[in-house]
Amino acid sequence: MDSDILEDWNPWWIQQEVPKILLGKGRKIIQKLYSLMDLREILIISGIRRAGKTTLMYQLIDQLLKDGVSPKNILFVNVEDPRFMEENLKTIISAYRQRFSSDGKMYVFLDEIQEMNHWEQWVKSYYERRIDIKFIISGSNSALLIGEYATLLTGRNITMKVFPFAFDEYLTILRGDTVLKDTSLAGTETSDRMIHYLEDFLEHGGFPEPLLRENALFSSVMNQYFQDIIYRDVIYRHRVNPKKVTKLALHLVTNSGNPMSMRKLRNVTGLSFDSLNNFLEYFEEAFLLKKVDAFSFSTQTGLSNQLPRKYYCADTGLRNAIAHRFSMDLGRNAENVVAIELWRRGILFNYWMGRGGKGEVDFAYLNDEGNPVGINVSYANTIEDREIKGLKEFASAMKGNVDQLLLLTKNVNDEIDSGYDGIMIKFVPLWKWLLGEQ
Repeated sequence: MDSDILEDWNPWWIQQEVPKILLGKGRKIIQKLYSLMDLREILIISGIRRAGKTTLMYQLIDQLLKDGVSPKNILFVNVEDPRFMEENLKTIISAYRQRFSSDGKMYVFLDEIQEMNHWEQWVKSYYERRIDIKFIISGSNSALLIGEYATLLTGRNITMKVFPFAFDEYLTILRGDTVLKDTSLAGTETSDRMIHYLEDFLEHGGFPEPLLRENALFSSVMNQYFQDIIYRDVIYRHRVNPKKVTKLALHLVTNSGNPMSMRKLRNVTGLSFDSLNNFLEYFEEAFLLKKVDAFSFSTQTGLSNQLPRKYYCADTGLRNAIAHRFSMDLGRNAENVVAIELWRRGILFNYWMGRGGKGEVDFAYLNDEGNPVGINVSYANTIEDREIKGLKEFASAMKGNVDQLLLLTKNVNDEIDSGYDGIMIKFVPLWKWLLGEQ
């Protein structure tokens, strides 16, 4: 292949630095990613399209250059460039080595790797031969690490998930560091300001580029993101019916947080159970939706699978742009943001429903000590009794063996007795919880 194609993607070979336009804004995860650069294992950065994976790779390259790595020892390839479509990793690296005969460790960045056939075999080959190459790979499909990929790369990779901006990133990057400085996170003025920012975040979500550009065509941009995800990561990849896939995706995004049985979905979409199962799996692979099963201690692993599931959209800005809605829908978006944040924190969570549908808890999980935690989201200052009742019933069902009961509110700070062994239900404003208060 022509090495001039590679030069198009590696401007630091000539300029000796990464162009500033490619660097974007700094994020919390960059320090953790960079700490992994000295490890031999393949670093895989996965996440939904447009979440900022490419920018993070440019930031890693920028830091390598600042730490003295030669520009000629760094290769970046965007696999989605049509000029690479017929190439394999061996021919790309061969063309690179013909261009440069640099000594020392090579850093090879492969962006959107799912577009390259048999990439995992080539990467494994280089890894097993102990060639001094550090591979940094990004992908918009979680199938990177299932099936054959998992077999070939088990024990050879470290995977980091990248999400759109979290609320604290939204504040510091878009509103300035001073937003979180010199404040005890208390007081009417602080609360009012944080609620204002939070509701903007609930409406626009955290995809970096539209927020940083303050694009007046926000909805159009987000609709294009949705089309890219659906067509490139679902329809083209799996060769499925565009109309049926899109109809199902829109229904799930519009009804995020609502329990959905397979029978109900079949009635709404007209799809067979097999097609539904496949499409739902494809949405999860593309990081478009997060599936949430019912919480159960049962040893019958199939029990929770028989109950309705919930689905949450990966970003509320994306949801608001494509969903069929007639209001700001703050309550549903607040619950969706909590689901995303738990996902981001690496917590394996479910929802809980009492026997016969009596009582419900939006999010339930086991903490590090194995004790249950229950969270309800009520984005209001007047809390409905059912939200409190659900947490009390959860505590009762767990026989009082719960670590924490949280009710996330608009701006209510309080706590009340759950009625079980002195366990308290703690009321915490959502913005505080997103910033780390438990």
